Amino acid sequence: MSGTTTLRVAALALLGLAAAARAETYEEICKAINETANRQLTLQTDTRGREERLAQALAKGTHDTPEMKVTRARIEQLKTELLEAEQLLRRQFEEVPALQDEIRKSRESMAEIRKLDAQRRELLQRRDAFLEQHTAKPAN
Repeated sequence: MSGTTTLRVAALALLGLAAAARAETYEEICKAINETANRQLTLQTDTRGREERLAQALAKGTHDTPEMKVTRARIEQLKTELLEAEQLLRRQFEEVPALQDEIRKSRESMAEIRKLDAQRRELLQRRDAFLEQHTAKPAN
């Protein structure tokens, strides 16, 4: 929120409190509560929409200055460098001699999991076909 918006919201809150403090009857207090809650809801709704529009504008770069375009390019470069560094770290990790047996076992387990998953899917298809064949209503 900007400083002006924060001040505006604070002023409205103080006005709401002042109105609630002035209220002399139960009905007036209830009315002040409802007005404050309605104003709060309206501000929240408006602010949420505004924040979403601003986030979309930032993501799309619709208002980018030349400096912002340079910054976006730098971010993409850093993302690429980070991805490459993560891949290098992964390769280095996988080359650690003490981990070779665990890595091999893990890869074998993953291959077995994929094989079992394919087998399970095939069995499910056979079951479904069996049920279709044996629960079909006879033609009249």
